[in-house]
Amino acid sequence: MIVTFNPYAGSAADVNGAYMNFLRCITAAATAAAGTTSLTVNPITGITGASDNTKNCIISIDANTDAGGWQTSASHNVTAPGTAFTAIATNSLYRADFYVDSGKSTYPYNKVTFHITANTVRGPHTTAPALGFNGATNPFISITTGCSSTSDYTSTSYKQIATSGALPTGGTQTTSYTFNTTAYNSSYYAIPSFMLVFNPAVNYKIAVTQNYMMVWEVAASNSYANGYSNTLGSTSFQSYVLPQYSYGTLFYTGLRETQAWENSLNYNNNWAAFMVQHVTRRDNSTASVTSSDIGQRNEAAAFMATMSNTGVPTSTATVQASASSSNLNSDAVTAQYGWNTNVGATQIGADDIVGQYPTIGVGTPLNNLCMLFQTRSKGTYATNWGSWLSLQYMPTVDPNTGSLVPPAVPIVFKRTRSDSWNPGGAITGIYKSLNAPLSTMKLYWTAENQTFTVNGESYIPLVFNEDMYLIRNA
Repeated sequence: MIVTFNPYAGSAADVNGAYMNFLRCITAAATAAAGTTSLTVNPITGITGASDNTKNCIISIDANTDAGGWQTSASHNVTAPGTAFTAIATNSLYRADFYVDSGKSTYPYNKVTFHITANTVRGPHTTAPALGFNGATNPFISITTGCSSTSDYTSTSYKQIATSGALPTGGTQTTSYTFNTTAYNSSYYAIPSFMLVFNPAVNYKIAVTQNYMMVWEVAASNSYANGYSNTLGSTSFQSYVLPQYSYGTLFYTGLRETQAWENSLNYNNNWAAFMVQHVTRRDNSTASVTSSDIGQRNEAAAFMATMSNTGVPTSTATVQASASSSNLNSDAVTAQYGWNTNVGATQIGADDIVGQYPTIGVGTPLNNLCMLFQTRSKGTYATNWGSWLSLQYMPTVDPNTGSLVPPAVPIVFKRTRSDSWNPGGAITGIYKSLNAPLSTMKLYWTAENQTFTVNGESYIPLVFNEDMYLIRNA
């Protein structure tokens, strides 16, 4: 199931209504039956629950071969039109909480939860907007994903505990990872995404089956004809500058391929997840890096049992992530995804490579996850990225037609630390594809909805400026 939606939908919705509409749209798609041809989510306009029945937040159903495949849990408390709710600026009560059966007896459920963070997070620019709010006006939506012994949001090993400054996970949260929190230290700011849910110029898309869920944001004006370089918005929609420099963020959670020795383990849920921003630049005033640099929220996490060098698997599985589970302060996050002064101008910045250089503090390798893929988004040393990156992922030959087509590069999660390794495997439903200017991409891609066959299945391109992915078209 692939669905395009807009939580504002041209209505009079305030930020409270738009947040609830976002959760309602995610719910509609994630629980839709195969073959669904129509979904209606009339926008709620505010905390009274009043709705505008002349409009629909669902813009289109773009693929419907597969069902959404997820179920809502007892903790899912998204309100319906006509039901009043509390203003979200003062609470983190409302969440869209989903689960699927995992087939693993220790943690029988794989889960994903969309919510406002329960933490009083350390925010950008020294002020800490509580409960996932930017300037107390715009929510950014956190996403917790992982596995659990319960289908609802009650397991303390899964849910995000309300602990000041604990990010992106912490305390007893040992079987999940919370994406899109915020981070701050004295010089570097990692700004969250999914914060413009009431901006009519920003659309969201969800691709979902029982094996994965992907959500991404796009400028509504982007298209094959118009290009994909329109950014999300202006500072009028929020008090920091990311949207006017962002082409959009992609979030993924789903299953990865496993090794033969993993399959018999009853505690080794094979979920993997990542979030990557695509940006024009990361400074809020000039193209150069300054102390007010804006870090990308590139994060990756996976749940893995690991193997010793003598071939003995661990008796438990743990979250392997791009920030240390033992050092979850903002420095650990921003050193990896913000401007890292220990990375020389001739090196590729870790912030532009999802999951390559896990760190504890600044510059200390952690080796939790190997490199997943590289983006073309401008990073710390944008002026040093030459045309050599244009075809980082090169076209490949279609064996049936002999023509050149975009490549389908598997996104592989693996852990390579000695005596604690796991070769991992590729995730389902998505491939990395071309990194190139749009004019180059169009040499191998001729129409908006063109499909490509990968391993017998249909895929369509998803483009953020000069970064292409292939998304399963089902």
